[in-house]
Amino acid sequence: MVDEKAIKKIKVLLTGGGTAGHVIPCIAIYNILKKHFEVEKTLYLGLKGKAEEVIVPKQNIPLEFIKTSPFAGKSGLNKFKALLSISVGVLQSIGKIVKFKPDLIVGAGGYVSAPVIVAGFLLKPFLKHRIVLDEQNLVPGLLNKVASLFADTVFVNFKESSYFIWSNQSVYTGYPVRSQYLEDYNSEDFKEKLGFSRDKNIVLITGGSLGARTLNRLVAASIKELSEFKNTFFVHSIGLNTSNYYNAFEDTLSILKKSGLEIEVKDDEIKAYKGNEVFYTGKRFIDNIFDWQKAADLIISRAGAGAISEILALGKASILVPKRGLPGDHQELNAIGIAEKEACEVLFEKRKNGDEFIEKNEFLSLLKTMLENKEKREEMGKIAKSLFFPKCEEIIVETVTKLLNGEDDEINFLTGVFEPQFVKFQRYFDNLVRYLDAIPSSDRGKNLYARFYSIKVEEFLQSKDFMTVNKGIKLVGALRLEKYYSFLWQNFKNFKGYLRRNTLIAFRKSEKFFPEFVNIIESGLNDSYFEARREAIALFRRFYKELSASDNIKKKILENLDKRFESFEVIAESIKASAFILDEDSFIKLNKRFLTHKNVRIREALLDAVRLAIDYSSFSDIEKLTVFLKKMLITTSEFKPVYSVREKYFKTLKILEGKND
Repeated sequence: MVDEKAIKKIKVLLTGGGTAGHVIPCIAIYNILKKHFEVEKTLYLGLKGKAEEVIVPKQNIPLEFIKTSPFAGKSGLNKFKALLSISVGVLQSIGKIVKFKPDLIVGAGGYVSAPVIVAGFLLKPFLKHRIVLDEQNLVPGLLNKVASLFADTVFVNFKESSYFIWSNQSVYTGYPVRSQYLEDYNSEDFKEKLGFSRDKNIVLITGGSLGARTLNRLVAASIKELSEFKNTFFVHSIGLNTSNYYNAFEDTLSILKKSGLEIEVKDDEIKAYKGNEVFYTGKRFIDNIFDWQKAADLIISRAGAGAISEILALGKASILVPKRGLPGDHQELNAIGIAEKEACEVLFEKRKNGDEFIEKNEFLSLLKTMLENKEKREEMGKIAKSLFFPKCEEIIVETVTKLLNGEDDEINFLTGVFEPQFVKFQRYFDNLVRYLDAIPSSDRGKNLYARFYSIKVEEFLQSKDFMTVNKGIKLVGALRLEKYYSFLWQNFKNFKGYLRRNTLIAFRKSEKFFPEFVNIIESGLNDSYFEARREAIALFRRFYKELSASDNIKKKILENLDKRFESFEVIAESIKASAFILDEDSFIKLNKRFLTHKNVRIREALLDAVRLAIDYSSFSDIEKLTVFLKKMLITTSEFKPVYSVREKYFKTLKILEGKND
């Protein structure tokens, strides 16, 4: 390891905030630096009225404020205002940096970091300081991506984060948890310390320092059911939020009082009784949460990077409840990244009438499974522990030392691209659709991606961007989400052509027939967009039995065979459909003209039609069909090493021969 003692006294400027999730890792890095270097002076730049205003002064670190705004939302006006605010923040930061003259600038995310990092970059040629950015989440926000271009190095909590960082200066450090999380411990000892028997099941529920409304309301609404869990104690960190929009403690208390159970309130603590025994305690804030974390058999938590890292460091089984709607879905993707490795379970928030909620039955079922299966919890804890990177302090000290010594070439930057699975899905959305399509119906309720994208569908369908709506339509089909079918057929005629096509494809994947499909097919057959006409015919084939009495549809399909200027794709699909409409003699008579058609796709469709009819027992005169097909032209002008029409022809004849045996 590099000798950090050789470094002279240093001045450190810290920034990062908005929430404790950004402030705490920044403080943790500062404590690491203070432990290994002679830190002469420190200054923290943050936002007024945010978490840093509460946390930083307690660390005896001087705190000053700048103005800035998040660069979020779709409104051009809002983005322009944000740019103005960020520019003001850059100018303010320049003044403060010039006055302070730091040797090292450390930014830990949150939109306050960006103007400070940019200002630091502009002043770097004159002040000769170094810049470090810390990214805790799997997927960085936009401003952190921009800020990464101005930093000398970016500390990442997930190796996969290097895929999203816009610079190639990432160093894998893991998350800088407090030293207590790295110590060996015995859960039973902490249970006794908290006044419980060593065999008591303890469930810790926390939504962060401010609390999580959906999680709080879920727990409060489930309190009767929670009282039925034997030998189990629930401790609940309700949160400090007292805004006009949501008062965490009072809102939770009001729901608990409706339960019919004995509820006791004292200062900032709520107790719920079953008989004479307290089985639930809700606290506005848990001061000794570290003890509870170590004592817990199960932790139910939000999926911020800090919360996850603490769970991994302790090797705990957990149920993560990611907050919905955050930039880049970063909590949901954090949770998926951990759950894919079987190190946690995930409960996704859903949305109804604009409000997020968690399914109560889903929560209770998962909780029951976890509490009744000690082996599962222990195995999950082992995997979680294995995912934690314990050398964070060592890597940070080594990297900072090299930066301050100008030994950048010696830094161990990440070189591989660790592309997450969900990125492949987002980059090639049709890959995601194919993946979801292939999930058996019995597994959709368990598959992480099926569950996640099921809750995204409504958001996609309500979008004003038709490309996003198109994604929603594809997901409805892939996931067989019947509850959205009515939205699709009600809006079918107003959709753009390819949205109508994809709606028909989505309906074709349906596991059952709906009467509304009749009107949709009729509309599709008359569509000006040929791909919509093609898919309308394919939808008829999918439900040909239920549509056997729909003479208008069948007539319209057969008429396509006589249309000289119809798309060959529509004609090919009509040929296949004719096998379900006509008897053998009529089929042969109507389609014999296509035996030598110049378009090989038409001839292939004829072979497909015969095979479909055989599979579904629509035709029975095998000898007649064999004689018919032997008149087919099986050559093609296509330059391919394998002639698909020829192969398909011989396979079809083999099937017919087998039927004759």
